[in-house]
Amino acid sequence: MQIKKLKTLVKHGESEVLEFKTSTGSLDSAMKTVCAFLNSAYGGTVLIGVIDDGKIVGQVARIARSACGR
Repeated sequence: MQIKKLKTLVKHGESEVLEFKTSTGSLDSAMKTVCAFLNSAYGGTVLIGVIDDGKIVGQVARIARSACGR
């Protein structure tokens, strides 16, 4: 997703079709939201790395050693 589109989505705030999650630490909650969106008539978007007030904080990506072949 382009940063311009991300900022536009975040600017409008959470809604029935948009949910913010701070990090993958809230992955269980995010997956429940994804399931709810999949079962709704309109679908939705979950943005990980955005806090509830709309601040984009990002998410650190870590590669497991086993994925690197070590």
